[in-house]
Formats: sequence, structure tokens, C-alpha cells
Amino acid sequence: PEDDVADGSLVVGFSLGFLAADALGLLGEGSDSEGTGSAEKRRERATREARADFEQATERWELERSRLRSPAEAPGAAAKVGGTFTGVASDGEDVRVKLFFEKGGVLSGRGRDSDGGYVVADGLWGASGAIAWRERYDWGEVLVRGRVTRWSGDGARAERIEVRFASSVGVHGEIKLKLNPMFNNC
Repeated sequence: PEDDVADGSLVVGFSLGFLAADALGLLGEGSDSEGTGSAEKRRERATREARADFEQATERWELERSRLRSPAEAPGAAAKVGGTFTGVASDGEDVRVKLFFEKGGVLSGRGRDSDGGYVVADGLWGASGAIAWRERYDWGEVLVRGRVTRWSGDGARAERIEVRFASSVGVHGEIKLKLNPMFNNC
């Protein structure tokens, strides 16, 4: 039986795979001669970019919170009925969060996803349906902002929420959340 090395197909396959990985940037600059120094530079650059990205997200989040504190967004004296919302984030992560729409526009709660459990902190909601909150994990935080896209017929309960998120470790994306009747909603 002929072996793959003898006819060159294994060598050609390996070479094509190497070239494809190099073209996609998977091997990095100087992968064969610089070794770990190049990997460290890529890691440092990725860390700088993630920090800059999170700083921009923080600015947008703070602007949204400022807007939510304005008199035009004041939701009035009445709290809304909260509940447990579920969805799948744009990065494929299953998300579950229990939100409380409190009197005076305060939004609180807790949740769980593949990164672990978190507390909803610094949350606000407004008359327009705009919302913003911070998720506090053991490893860092995620800033969330978006809006209620559907209220119940009587306007007392949020049924659908769409948000954007940005984490302190550089992950960002979107989630469409839906009130989930399978959970004990408040």
C-alpha cells in the first residue's frame, strides 16, 4: 500500500493548511522565529483594544443613564411588574435575568449565563422604555443598554426587551429577551 508521504499528498495538505492558517492570521507575525514574544505583543494589543472598546461602551452607557435620569424620562410613581426574561446572545450564550421595574425608574435584579451568576446594579428604566444596567460578576462587569420593545396590553409588564452589551473583557453583542412564563415571574 502506498503511504501518503510517498505520494506527497500529506505534505501538500499540511502546506496548504499552514498557508491558510497564516493567511487567516492564526499563526501571527513571526510565528516561526519570534516565538512567544510575538504572542505577547498580540495579547498586549488585544488587551489595549478591549480596554479602549470598554471605555467607549462606558461613555455610551453613562450617556444613556444621564438621559434616563432626565425629567422627560421619569416613569412616574408607579412601578411595573417585573419578571424573568430569557434569550440567546449574539455570541450564542443562553441568558436568564430576573428584572424588577421599581418605583422612580430604578431597575434591579439578578441573572445567570455561561459566565456565572451576576447582580443587576445601577439599573434605570424610563417612560420611553429605555433601560440600562450593569451586571456585576466575580471576574468583572458587563454594561447593558437597550429598550423594552413590547409591553403587555395594559402596559403593566414588559414582555420583550432588546439590549446591547459590552463586557470589561472585550466581549460585546446583542440580546433579544422575552418574558418567560416557565419561571416564577414577579
